[in-house]
Amino acid sequence: MTRMAIAPLVCALSFTGALLYSQGVSSTAATPKSSEGAVFTFQSNFWINLHHFLRGESRRRSLGTPLEQPLSVLTMEERGVWERALDAYTGLTKRSLIFDDSLVRIDNTLATSSDAIAIQTQAIDPKIVEALNRAAPVYRAHRWEEDRRDNERWIAANGPLIRQHATELKQAVAKVFQAVPPDAPILVDLARDTGPTLAYTTDGPPGTAGHTVIAPQQNLDPDVALDTIFHEVSHTMDDQITRLVDSEATRQGVTVSPDLWHALTLYTTGVIVKRELRGPLDHRPYRPDDNRVRMFASNDWPRLLAALEKYWKPYLDGSVPLKTALHDLVREVAAGVRQPA
Repeated sequence: MTRMAIAPLVCALSFTGALLYSQGVSSTAATPKSSEGAVFTFQSNFWINLHHFLRGESRRRSLGTPLEQPLSVLTMEERGVWERALDAYTGLTKRSLIFDDSLVRIDNTLATSSDAIAIQTQAIDPKIVEALNRAAPVYRAHRWEEDRRDNERWIAANGPLIRQHATELKQAVAKVFQAVPPDAPILVDLARDTGPTLAYTTDGPPGTAGHTVIAPQQNLDPDVALDTIFHEVSHTMDDQITRLVDSEATRQGVTVSPDLWHALTLYTTGVIVKRELRGPLDHRPYRPDDNRVRMFASNDWPRLLAALEKYWKPYLDGSVPLKTALHDLVREVAAGVRQPA
């Protein structure tokens, strides 16, 4: 599965610090389970949160920006332990949460670890395991309860609508791209530090369709929260969507932006989610619309957005077939750049 992120753009039950929600079914974090047909399995996992928080704090320290965990409130012993953990994470701050295999492996290993006093695994660099185990008591004492409550509040606030619309939206996204949606659920971890993204999705642990990490603090607006999480469904079909775009470019003998497929999924899921959540007579402002425009602008995608509005939107409205929309979209964004013979 191609790994990609959203750019800057849940009945709850706690089991020893890990909260899961699977379309109404809860379980332990050590063995994520979901009810049959569930699209998402949500959890608030201690180790995932600690890992992301340490990486975020280490990056903030390297940039000279304020830390979210003030060192001044820690005891001398805690401060020494915490700063050594941040030192251990220095190298990880320079790696991509999405594309670096070692960080994906850490995520997937920790996501299936129970909230024990310490973790024991050979799947992660021993230096990182030691840093996590040493920092864990400090995090439990000063941060975890606040982060856990934020995670639980987000799941409780957004769960009912996610449960209500998940299956229909997954099928709708798949239908637009003539793709086959996954049967397995997406494992979703709530964690405050997801880098510059609202959420991101990578390959997941065995038995899952993917692994999403979403920041509740950056997705407080209900519209943004649902728009974000339902966009992640499209990333479980990345390979099929990119093949669709690449095949059309090959047919036309042109080269298109490598960002086209992601702009296409962002635009498409935004339209689908808005239609599912809002009726045709609901004219209230939909904040993800503004976020998406700003994101397209910040990524230097204004031409892609204009082409999507002109050629792809009619397909989403049902007025032209997929073949026509895809042909015209690719022709427009290729700008006449031909592939070498």
